[in-house]
Amino acid sequence: MILGAIGLPQRSDYTAIGDAVNTASRLQGLCKEYQVDLVLSRDTADRLPPGTASLRELGSAEVRGKRDSVPVLTIA
Repeated sequence: MILGAIGLPQRSDYTAIGDAVNTASRLQGLCKEYQVDLVLSRDTADRLPPGTASLRELGSAEVRGKRDSVPVLTIA
């Protein structure tokens, strides 16, 4: 991921770009499909400290730009 001012000095925007940003955006779009307020990947869930949140599996989702489906979860 790249985070910072992107563009020309006269016209730049502070933004984030990269695979992680694209994946997060696509997971956010799944909230409507699953009718939940939060969707996170299994990779992200595995990085949470134990006992941080009670999670519920939603299944696996096809995410554009990813070869394999992504296991997704939400807060229980």
